[in-house]
Amino acid sequence: RSIFLYSAKTGKKLEALEGHASPVTCLVSSESSLFSGSVDKTVMRWDLQTSRCVATMRGHTGPIWCLAVREDRLFSAADDTTVIVWDADCGKKLD
Repeated sequence: RSIFLYSAKTGKKLEALEGHASPVTCLVSSESSLFSGSVDKTVMRWDLQTSRCVATMRGHTGPIWCLAVREDRLFSAADDTTVIVWDADCGKKLD
């Protein structure tokens, strides 16, 4: 349910990102964002400057197990045997 950010230098916990209703199963980062997938069937985009969730992406009918980012596209794969392609900047599902 929570994602904890730690300092690579000191090992000290810096932030807790909270928002998922179920356990977080996967993470991937881009230049300024962190994406998290969860058993709750959602992907969340976190702004790493503010530590806030800026988008919640819904479209899967099963837990999300894998995320990947390439350029401005986010790919999510889930237990529902689908891969969804999203616009990584705005969180819109692409056809």
